[in-house]
Amino acid sequence: EQDYDALSPLSPPLCVPNFVIKLHAILIRKDLRSVITWMPHGRSWKIINLPEFEKKVLPQYFKQSNMKSFHRQANGWGFRRMLKGPDKGSFYNEFFLRGVPHLCKKMKRIGGAKTIEDANISHE
Repeated sequence: EQDYDALSPLSPPLCVPNFVIKLHAILIRKDLRSVITWMPHGRSWKIINLPEFEKKVLPQYFKQSNMKSFHRQANGWGFRRMLKGPDKGSFYNEFFLRGVPHLCKKMKRIGGAKTIEDANISHE
């Protein structure tokens, strides 16, 4: 049975955090908000300064600086890239939300790129 408890650790002790846990850690860093940030509604995130992301974030968190590998990882974890609308260029997954990191325990590593042509994320 899966553990979706908000109070339990996102990764077991002594384990290397997976991609989504690292991504949550990056997105809560105030000093990186000019590089990568949550969209205002908190349901998707966007890289807003690609050169700085490649230079500062990728090597520190992912031990590489290859954007294709990063996109492959994001796609593999079920993130969908928004292609239209106010969220164009951002990445969305129903279990990856600002302020609710325990939801990412429901995420599974899959594969294959996914996009959303007509993004219809509620902007409440």
